[in-house]
Amino acid sequence: MSTPVIKLRPSDAHRWLVCRVSPHYVAVNQHRIPDRQFEYTIEGQLAHEAAAQLLTKGTLPPKVSKEMAKHVEAYAAYVRKQVNLKKHTVYIEQAVDVYFNPSKKGYVDTAIIANDGSNVHIIDLKYGRGVSVGPVKNPQLSIYLRSLLDGWVDLFTFTKKTKIKLTIYQPRVPGEQTVRTWETTWEDLIAHTDWIASVAQDILANPSKQEFEPSDATCQFCPAEEFCEARASDLLGETPALPVVHGGADIAPVGEWPTPASLTLDQINRILKVQKPLQKWLDDLNEYAALMSLQKPDFKLPDFKVVASNPHRKWTDEDEAEKVLRGMFPRTEVISEKLVSPAQALEMMKARKCRTKSWQAVQALITKPDGNPVLAPADDPRPLYKDADVSEEFADEDTSLL
Repeated sequence: MSTPVIKLRPSDAHRWLVCRVSPHYVAVNQHRIPDRQFEYTIEGQLAHEAAAQLLTKGTLPPKVSKEMAKHVEAYAAYVRKQVNLKKHTVYIEQAVDVYFNPSKKGYVDTAIIANDGSNVHIIDLKYGRGVSVGPVKNPQLSIYLRSLLDGWVDLFTFTKKTKIKLTIYQPRVPGEQTVRTWETTWEDLIAHTDWIASVAQDILANPSKQEFEPSDATCQFCPAEEFCEARASDLLGETPALPVVHGGADIAPVGEWPTPASLTLDQINRILKVQKPLQKWLDDLNEYAALMSLQKPDFKLPDFKVVASNPHRKWTDEDEAEKVLRGMFPRTEVISEKLVSPAQALEMMKARKCRTKSWQAVQALITKPDGNPVLAPADDPRPLYKDADVSEEFADEDTSLL
């Protein structure tokens, strides 16, 4: 039996620095992991290619959408503002040897280094819209930066006084600032990356002796999440056991779900704590089972089959579709115009840096309705729901359920 190959990718460092057995677990279970091609991964790769081409050649690839072009051009403009060509050396999509494992490579989106070694600024483009990425002690960027500095010691004079700056440029996460920066010192960066290296070396030396540390954040992008026993126990171990109903000797036991009113307060509390991550896990499991059924001949689920979903229809060419429909119908019947939302308007004004008077005029037109009572974790920053009288909401309910 071949020895599993342990992969410590910098992009996965947020996971293996916490769940340190995960590289070994993924490696030995590689046969259970389906091939996946995520749309957001392909989109992110294209955005990086477009940004690199724009910064090095001044042009964009023809396949870039209008939305992507807008964000990539703004990213390129931000990068250019950070550069003084007389004082800085700039590297775009620079390959680096990972400092704790030189056989592996990584890529720095943008590195701006003062010619005298007095400061270093790396900028990482994140095109995803789902998960906000923070810059403070970001393990991936820290690894890339340390690798870059170790490889450039003969070209620049870095000292303890060298200023370090790591910037995440992520333009598509609602409610987040596009530019998020962590400024630190050379000494702190070295201490932080020395710790990362010590963890990596321990994992490589003793891969199977590490421990599982499942959590929502750690497991989010793990390729083994759907079948990981530790993750399943983390999600399901806190829920109350369901009663089993036997339908006869020849019928397998089936679970009978209790009604909400029959649960204790402790059971309700524990179930609600895992509600969202459990739903995501179930959705991921569904996708995993479908892919494995298609890719692995021996993966057969007796009660399920793989079918095609029913996606929404879309135009292959919206401009051409508009032209054809306008030949048959008035414009008002084929073009739907809708005022932007208050949130969209405020984002537009922020980008344009509108004056205070304009902000006041728009703010005067915005109202925020009272929110309905909903459950939230105890550490949620929102204040307690105190003002509304919700007794009428339950006036017609059967009191026997309470």
